[in-house]
Amino acid sequence: MAKGKAAAGKTQWQDTRAATEEQTRLADEFAMYMAPFVRDAQRDGAVLKNQIAKWLNENGHKTRLGKPWSRVAVKRLFVRLKKLHDAGWRSKS
Repeated sequence: MAKGKAAAGKTQWQDTRAATEEQTRLADEFAMYMAPFVRDAQRDGAVLKNQIAKWLNENGHKTRLGKPWSRVAVKRLFVRLKKLHDAGWRSKS
């Protein structure tokens, strides 16, 4: 294959962009899936990000990559949920 070319006549940048868009879509879907569990944690008194992470871990939830939740992972989840909210997504519960 020629340098800078990917399969089916696409450039490697087109393939990279498509892969990035797919990863973003999956992360957005996972964030929407996790939103009700975050609300449950907050209803149970978890206020700080590390408290929410602890609640998620104690209730058997893992990150999208199958790892335990951390304060930083919860922060990133909040950033993504805010981006989705600002874009017009609304939670069902």
